[in-house]
Order: sequence, then structure tokens, then C-alpha cells
Amino acid sequence: MAFYTLAGCARPDERGMHMPMLRIARPEDAPALLNIYAPYIEHTAITFEETVPTVEAFSRRMQGIQARFPYLVAVEGGQPIGYAYAASHHERAAYRWNAELSIYLDQNVRRQGVGSMLYRALISCLEQMGYINLYALVTQPNEASMSLHRRVGFEVEAVAHKTGYKMGRWRDVATLHLALAGPEAPAGEPVCFCDLPQQSIQRILCPER
Repeated sequence: MAFYTLAGCARPDERGMHMPMLRIARPEDAPALLNIYAPYIEHTAITFEETVPTVEAFSRRMQGIQARFPYLVAVEGGQPIGYAYAASHHERAAYRWNAELSIYLDQNVRRQGVGSMLYRALISCLEQMGYINLYALVTQPNEASMSLHRRVGFEVEAVAHKTGYKMGRWRDVATLHLALAGPEAPAGEPVCFCDLPQQSIQRILCPER
């Protein structure tokens, strides 16, 4: 895939402070990203997955997502510290302008602006691809995730009560929604991330250049 050749770059935040490098996920990132994800499986209800996948299975998931969608990684000191990606919201054809977002951060870097950086870049990619509606599912309670989503423009659309059982109790899940366009008919079909011009992706990854 051509976009794997794109380099990332360090980015300032809105205050001009240094932020980690942002780039496209690479196959060799799978072990580090799984290390970020595993504690969420083992110690939280943030994900409803209950068994940590193997590196091989996790790598296959990454490849499946990247066949169409962006998969972004925040890197500091050469080490991934967070990642975010999009996937299909529903499989029926009429839902094809919708995408569902996910994000996971190393436990040591939360509340430092990394999540907002990843999400804003991911949203920009999806907007360029022609997506109209973005969704996220957030297990309740999770004020850190709710704050992140509100910061980038998501609003609560619905709450499913007692919809998942993990770690000894029933869990509610909020569906959050961000509309990228008005109610008019979409201008065209959403495109594959791999078909976006490299210059467009580079401007998203490195907006100061």
C-alpha cells in the first residue's frame, strides 16, 4: 500500500507545545499496539473483548482495517504511545457513508492531548474520504473518553442500558455521533484511504508544513 511510505512528524498542539509524532500504522507496530490494548481487555470494561488476542491475530485485524480505513499511531521516542482507527459502522450498503471510530492510549499518556491529536487527524482523513456520519461507542462510566469525544465535536445520540456484562456487572454503552456534512445527499461514494493523494495525508499528519 503506497501510504505506508509516508513519514510522520512531530506536531505542536494549540498552545505551541511539542506533541508526539503522528504516522500511519505499520505491520511491525502490532506487538507495541497490542501491549497498549491488552490492559484495556484485562483490567477494564472499556472494551468488551475478554481475551487478549495473539500478536498474529491482532496483526490480521490491523491489515483488515487498513484495507479501507485509516489506522493512525502516535509515537514518542520511537515508541507507539497510542493509536486510533476507523471501521465500518454497519455492513448494509446504505450505511456506507458512516464510520465507527476507536482509540486506545498508553495508560501513562492520557490527559496530555494525545487523544485529541489522534482523533482530529483521523476525523480529517475520514472527511477527505467522503464520510458523512462518524460514531463511537463508549462504555459507561468513562468520563475521560466522553470528554475527549465532546472536545472534538461528538454528541450523545443514545444509551443502551445493561447491554454488556463484564468484570462482574452490567454495563451501559453510549453511542456518540459527529456529523461531517448536512442532510443533503452525499456528493459521491466514500473512497478508500489508500486512494487519497499522499500530499493530502501528509498535510493531515504534518499540518504545520
